Amino acid sequence: MTIAPSTLPDLQKALKDRVAAVLAPFWGAETKSGGHRVPNVVDGWIPPKATADTERFPFAEVRPLNGIDSKQAGDQDAKAAWLIVLGVYGDTDDGWIPLLQMIQALRESLDEAPLLDGTAFEHEGPLEWALTDPQPRPQWFAVVTTNWLLPRPRRESPEV
Repeated sequence: MTIAPSTLPDLQKALKDRVAAVLAPFWGAETKSGGHRVPNVVDGWIPPKATADTERFPFAEVRPLNGIDSKQAGDQDAKAAWLIVLGVYGDTDDGWIPLLQMIQALRESLDEAPLLDGTAFEHEGPLEWALTDPQPRPQWFAVVTTNWLLPRPRRESPEV
């Protein structure tokens, strides 16, 4: 019997992989230098710039927010919230629209397939999203909060 990946680092990797796949069609996202590329999907937080010319936009940060293990019982599951922080660059009045397109793609993906491939993790909702206010134009940001059911670590029975 194969056990599906079910640790918190497994959830991080699986969600990052899903976000990367969902955002791959956004290859036309604008960079600060005026070029275009697929959003860079990173674990946790965007690292410090290596040089002043380092491109950061567009990006998606995938990171844990919090979790809870309910009271120990055989039928209880644990829950965790994960954030997806989106950043795009656009020096126009509608430069924030790509954020809505990315949020919509994430919404559709998690509604259509709430289980992360090859894992024991299921998105139970709610999915919440917000555009931060104020926006530091020409940089635009959104935060998507996802909520997951996790397998509980099982209590070991003492040997008698």
